[in-house]
Amino acid sequence: MLPGCVQTLRMGFLAVVLLGLSSALVCPDGGTCEDKETCCKNNSGGYGCCPLPHAVCCSDQQHCCPQGFRCNVAKQSCDRVGHLGLPWFQKVPGRKNEPSRVDSSRAPSDRIVCDAQTSCPKDTTCCFMEKTHKWGCCPLPQAVCCQGGNHCCPSGHTCEPHRSTCSRGPNTIAWFTKLSARTEPMDVSDVKCDNKSSCASGTTCCRLPSGEWGCCPLVKV
Repeated sequence: MLPGCVQTLRMGFLAVVLLGLSSALVCPDGGTCEDKETCCKNNSGGYGCCPLPHAVCCSDQQHCCPQGFRCNVAKQSCDRVGHLGLPWFQKVPGRKNEPSRVDSSRAPSDRIVCDAQTSCPKDTTCCFMEKTHKWGCCPLPQAVCCQGGNHCCPSGHTCEPHRSTCSRGPNTIAWFTKLSARTEPMDVSDVKCDNKSSCASGTTCCRLPSGEWGCCPLVKV
């Protein structure tokens, strides 16, 4: 059964559960953003989190663009000379230093759920990284997850791994690097693999070739 479980994991249905939180970036108002996000001032006087590292904060105080791009407020896009224009990015609220848990049936409004214990910021995309058997967060909504796991492209584009670009017709742009997903402590109903790892209820712990635990979407009989 193990090879089948490993294959299922490669398809990205469930992730290896590794506990621990990604490092936090503290904004001037005391709120926090995840590592590799950017604190941007919002129109309420506080700060929100742009799901991109070293991002450009747009003047409307609601959106942001990748590093090296210019905010085009009139067209609601991110522009760069010689590149295809991108839709601009919606910021998410900064998080206060309070413990939180991921519940797949009731996700926080500023998070999207990858599995029972892993989440990404709103307006990003969960992408499973095959090499590390972890979830990553592509800083784009409804993105295309590139094969291999570390990069992604905007919706409607094709990954070009040999050129490290995203293509759409004759236009190409640099591809995007994923951010780390957030993992949370396990729920009491989870299936315990060892002292630090667990799988969601209704799945089975399977040991991967890397020595880490994976979650097979079948109940052990």
